[in-house]
Amino acid sequence: MSIRSILAKLPKYPKLLVIGNESMDIDSFASSVLFSLYSTTSTTPATPFINIPRADLALRPEIALIMKQLDIPVDNMLFADDRTDLSAMKWILVDHNQLTGPLAAYNGNIVGIIDHHVIENEAITKMQLDPYLIDQSGSCCSLVTKYISKAIDAHMDPSAQQQLAQLALAPIIIDTSNLQNRVTHYDTEAFEYWTAKLQGFDAASWYAVLHTEKANVSGFTTAELLRRDYKQWTSESGLKLGFSSSVKSLQWLHEHAKSQNQDFDTEWKKYAAEKNLDLSFILCSYQKDVQCRQLCLYIRTTTGSEDTNKFVAALKKEFNLEPWIDSDQPNIYKWNQRSPANRKAIAPFVRTSL
Repeated sequence: MSIRSILAKLPKYPKLLVIGNESMDIDSFASSVLFSLYSTTSTTPATPFINIPRADLALRPEIALIMKQLDIPVDNMLFADDRTDLSAMKWILVDHNQLTGPLAAYNGNIVGIIDHHVIENEAITKMQLDPYLIDQSGSCCSLVTKYISKAIDAHMDPSAQQQLAQLALAPIIIDTSNLQNRVTHYDTEAFEYWTAKLQGFDAASWYAVLHTEKANVSGFTTAELLRRDYKQWTSESGLKLGFSSSVKSLQWLHEHAKSQNQDFDTEWKKYAAEKNLDLSFILCSYQKDVQCRQLCLYIRTTTGSEDTNKFVAALKKEFNLEPWIDSDQPNIYKWNQRSPANRKAIAPFVRTSL
């Protein structure tokens, strides 16, 4: 049995969808597909809803690599730009705990959550949800593994289990830097569970391949780089906040834009305007002997206000930010970040500070 043959069992007209977050990184993708594969062993199969336009899957080369190696088809998946009536659908959320954007209207139809982020809306704690597992872990796939492992052992044959293991291990080792960062007991337990199904599995080599593929972004435009790993929220005061994550440094982003006859800041401003953002953030995380981080902020609509100035000061203090270069534009900030905080930590701080 293969992943392809298992996904073929999904109903043509689904009633239950499993959805990752809008960045649709390798953790969201694998968590969605993994839960869907597990669900075929139950009476309520869940179809993967890939929370990006269908064409944007090409912006994630590490996912494309896994799909090719494991022969994962998109035929039985729904995408954000598919013309599908979602009004009667039930939702299981993985790698986030609240539907956002156009899908926010369906938060009342959530029936289950598996996630490792801060709870965004306390109302979900009062809902009757199954599954319901929200806890800290390096990878959401580790939490999904915790929930599904007994059913996988009971209902999947060894060949299927081996394919599922390769799928699940990809985000686990990527999101924990091969079990070196942000590791919890969920991650080590999931790693041990899946590697036991793969004889001679070389985690270091698989991590190197995936890490290289994830950084293979030289063919993308600035706009594509900004949207390939993007999340959007609304602050407590109603401001629209966008967060783009980059696997390349600020210097690389500027030089890459120049090589395409573009100005990086101009393209960034265009992107923020298209998204109608009040504030746009770029979070760079890249390897240079050690792991390095940078944080950029474009304040599009509230420049110069007293509250904004206080927020910038608080942001600099909270995440130990030092100027990368002094911008000649009063509404753009670019910092080297001395704190190890990632988007999972920075976004909640921003949402509650504005």
